[in-house]
Amino acid sequence: MNISHKNLYLSASLLAFSACGISLNGCGSSTQTNNGTKINNGTTIIITPPNNGKTNNDNGTTTFATATSGLDARPVNTTCLAKTRPPATTSVTLERVFPSLQFSNPLLARQAPGDDSKWYVMEKRGSIRVFENQNDVSSAATFIDISNKIVADGEKGLLGFTFHPDFKDNQTVFLSYTLPPANRPISIISKFTVSNGTIDKSTEVEILRLEQPYSNHNGGGIEFGPDGLLYIGFGDGGSGGDPQKHGQNTNTLLGAMVRIDVDKSENGKNYAIPADNPFVSGGGKPEIYAWGIRNPWRFSFDTESGKLWAGDVGQVKFEEVSIIERGGNYGWSQKEGFACYDAAPPCDELPFIDPIIAYPRGEGQSITGGYVYRGDTLPSLVGKYIFADFASLMISAVVYDPITGKPKKEDLLNAGFRIGSFAQDNDGEVYALDFSGGRMMKFTGPVEQSSDFPELLSKTGCMDPNDVTQPGPGLIKYEVNAPFWSDGAAKSRYMAIPDGEKITLNAQGEFVFPIGSVLVKEFSIDKKRIETRLMMRHTDGDWGTYLYEWNDDLSDARLLVAEKTKTLSNGQLYNFPSRGDCLTCHTSAANRVLGLEIAQLNKNMDYPSTTRNSNQITTLRTIDVLEDNLGEVESLAKFVDPYGDADLDKRARSYLHTNCASCHLDGNDLRVDFDFSFTADLSNFCNDSVVTPFDLTDPKVVKAGDPANSVALYRTNRRDANAMPPIGSNLVDARGVALLSEWISQLNCP
Repeated sequence: MNISHKNLYLSASLLAFSACGISLNGCGSSTQTNNGTKINNGTTIIITPPNNGKTNNDNGTTTFATATSGLDARPVNTTCLAKTRPPATTSVTLERVFPSLQFSNPLLARQAPGDDSKWYVMEKRGSIRVFENQNDVSSAATFIDISNKIVADGEKGLLGFTFHPDFKDNQTVFLSYTLPPANRPISIISKFTVSNGTIDKSTEVEILRLEQPYSNHNGGGIEFGPDGLLYIGFGDGGSGGDPQKHGQNTNTLLGAMVRIDVDKSENGKNYAIPADNPFVSGGGKPEIYAWGIRNPWRFSFDTESGKLWAGDVGQVKFEEVSIIERGGNYGWSQKEGFACYDAAPPCDELPFIDPIIAYPRGEGQSITGGYVYRGDTLPSLVGKYIFADFASLMISAVVYDPITGKPKKEDLLNAGFRIGSFAQDNDGEVYALDFSGGRMMKFTGPVEQSSDFPELLSKTGCMDPNDVTQPGPGLIKYEVNAPFWSDGAAKSRYMAIPDGEKITLNAQGEFVFPIGSVLVKEFSIDKKRIETRLMMRHTDGDWGTYLYEWNDDLSDARLLVAEKTKTLSNGQLYNFPSRGDCLTCHTSAANRVLGLEIAQLNKNMDYPSTTRNSNQITTLRTIDVLEDNLGEVESLAKFVDPYGDADLDKRARSYLHTNCASCHLDGNDLRVDFDFSFTADLSNFCNDSVVTPFDLTDPKVVKAGDPANSVALYRTNRRDANAMPPIGSNLVDARGVALLSEWISQLNCP
């Protein structure tokens, strides 16, 4: 906590809460200006002039008069335009394949055994789509759609799909999905027959059914091993900390890797038990192959060695990669990673198999298991197990030290998007599936290209050529109603639109910036510039983020190629995120450009070049930068200043929207099933049960009248591995915590 607020907000800070989803220091927005003065409420306003303001009074102040438009015409912008992306700095890159196809929350992609002519992509909400393996393919057919029968929110849905090894002859496929109820779903493994190129739903034969005690940790992956047997991964049943201790209970299939023979039937079941399963003669469920697993989110067999690799999602400290062996006990919940969890030290004396590698929560929050690379395109990856972290967006590999032979984690690149699953084609090449963006990406080598991407801020064309500390002539200033918490940094914001182009609105009413647009944001602490960030919309339609760190003498700022932590002159620890880190909160589901939306910009702002005070939306319309048909400004949505004097509910909801809804919104990612958007109904999260490892009496996402049991507040008010946002920020927003605590105390749920 910021010590200067310690006494004032002590009671709130003791609650320990975080109103946020995954977010990032400074990746959002704030309404502070360089002079720290808030302006908005009169026909004539006097303030201390900013650096580029006009002084026209004897006392050194500037008069801003209310006017219809803050500008008379849009500025000419011929220099501040998106540049060609800088070349990759890693040995591998990702290249989009099948660019004309878009998928809805893809969780799996496969080729049929021995058939490279088609791809099958599984979508979480219940569909599998099939299309020709040609990069210019423009359409995909429906292989099956069971969306009308399953429950697909949170970690539930169509979770697994595989072909029988003899698919060419028997046309049999297997699906893993969850049935209602949503709070206690039922995991189903079924087989189907393919007829005329599609799965015939009438041929479904249920193989296995498992009732889940909670809504999460459903696992759901299914794979055929080299032995021809079907392997099924089930999580520990959910909640947090394995409250029912399924991980070490061999009398349940929860928290276990299951192995069955689906080509035989016995004892009235549509499968048989392999003769060498560890509990075939008693002592546990005979279907179990291995146990002590928390939630195996994606596992696969190495096509060369036959070893079974799994990514096992951690609790509060570690994410882990394991090689699963027959009869192995992997420790959960006695151990998490290499450390004791429920068991008292020394838990190493217990008969557990440790993971191959484990990485701390400071490096990621949710592992996505992948594949051992066996392709020909990237010799440097051959034999390495590739995996990712769903939260940090980092793609890594398990490599072995050439001297010691010990395994270790090697980071490859930050994907810039959430990977819900990997894929491997019949040739051993590996692909990544963009869960939110719906793209399929292939691992390739770095593209050989020269780069003229500017290493100095002064060379970007976005700053005044005569004074790099000032915006260039083509930039349009903007402010927001509800600030994003960035450890107290003040920010100045600008947009640069290519000449002749306009901002439009999509079907959801969100801003769509033309290709070539640049967004500029300057961060200052104690009135000293720390960094300037540029977001550029490149020719591929997506955004890239580039950070420039200011020199101590403020003569220029230099491009950063990796994340960095710096101690400022005031002793404050400051995080410069990596380029991929920024996209952790600038999600595609949130339209990337946080802060640039109608409800944020619907406010009056001072325009220094004209000394006018005008509504930003009206001004953008007047100068022909914004094209919309939303009607009068007075009727448009409008956030409020969370720290102002507006209605408490509006202030709290504005805070949640800005600081949390980039991730916690409908349709964003796999592990979020509540929506903190300003317009979301309170019932979406109020008194909603939540999975948590925290020692709370009755934890809810937001518990009406009870701040101490509101997990959102609990996580906002901490800055450890369980903080929200989980990266970037080092200081608790004491005012935000106090605001949310007050709001929750008087809250009534619908």
